[in-house]
Amino acid sequence: MERSATHLTPVIECTDVSVELGSHHVLHALDFKVPRGITAIVGGSGSGKTTLLRTIAGFVPIHQGSIAIEGDDMHGIAPEQRPVTLLFQEPRLFPALSVLDNVSFGLRVRNVDKHQRNDRALSLLSDIGLRDRADDSVTGLSGGEQQRVALARALCVRPRALLLDEPFSAVDAPRRRELRTLVRQLSIEHDTTMVFVTHDVRDAETMADTIAVLDEGQILQHDVVPIVLDQPASPAVAELTLTDDRPPGSHEGGRTTPSHPRTDVPR
Repeated sequence: MERSATHLTPVIECTDVSVELGSHHVLHALDFKVPRGITAIVGGSGSGKTTLLRTIAGFVPIHQGSIAIEGDDMHGIAPEQRPVTLLFQEPRLFPALSVLDNVSFGLRVRNVDKHQRNDRALSLLSDIGLRDRADDSVTGLSGGEQQRVALARALCVRPRALLLDEPFSAVDAPRRRELRTLVRQLSIEHDTTMVFVTHDVRDAETMADTIAVLDEGQILQHDVVPIVLDQPASPAVAELTLTDDRPPGSHEGGRTTPSHPRTDVPR
């Protein structure tokens, strides 16, 4: 059920998308419009969250429907040719390469001039606070630092949208809070739309502009954060957005009044 998010021109638009993995129907005639900014996808285990990201990225074929990115139909477009980048739970860095070479790798395979790709990579390393580690091996970085490098590598190719699959699951609570702030900041500074999957509603509450609640392969509600948290469309949505310290319909603070509000996302 989409409300105020629907009138925006979507960056990503899934229309009537169905996905079957073997005999299992994972996504069911799903309609999902992603506006500019940050969208969080929340839902229980097995709801189809990761499959939805992988389908948008082109790694999972659709059995019905269509996917468009900024109006371009993705039918028949291979994953490596799609204007999106998928960031997995694990950083998946190249241990034989330096921090700088990891960040610039995507530009290297696109035959971008070395000077240009290094300039771009160093700028991103400055953004994530790791410019002084540019020549170091990634094996010497902490888990949180490796995830920062993976994020910079994903942004280095300037995707139209960045898809993140539970990007903070492998880091401790203090680093998780830092990464939330960093991701929000990078989205704004680089004008990059982001869609991230999380099982932690706090991630969605503190980072996202909109929340999509997914259950059994269907979007139950997709709207700006305060509406989803204060006005859940159904008992199922209320249950899936419940946290230990906040009962349904009692959203406090969070993204209601962001420090860097996006004018294109309704409040």
